[in-house]
Amino acid sequence: MREYIQNLTNDLITKNRYDELDLKLRGGKNLSNISFVDYVKLDLYSDDVQEMNPETLGKIMAEFDIGDVMAGQKELVDGLHFAGDCEDLLRELVALCLAYVIRDRLDCSPENERLIPVYRRH
Repeated sequence: MREYIQNLTNDLITKNRYDELDLKLRGGKNLSNISFVDYVKLDLYSDDVQEMNPETLGKIMAEFDIGDVMAGQKELVDGLHFAGDCEDLLRELVALCLAYVIRDRLDCSPENERLIPVYRRH
């Protein structure tokens, strides 16, 4: 994982307190019927990613390495909605990819730690 993506996801996790939400969900508290990835995607899409210009969105997509986004093609494609606005599609794709990376960075299992740098809670 490139340092840019690692720093970006660290900042997003800290700013939006995704680590606390993840702990609650892993502790068995069913906060809603929405998954963690869906929640993070919607949250990023409606705030942080919405404020980014197309150049920044492109830079983020270019900084992902193979293996950073641990989702199948079906999961990624099914999670996107295209209505003819390419910029909006790019925003949605960036938000979805970041959501998967954030989910995986919060997973402290030994198998995961070998694959991706784990976010260290403060």
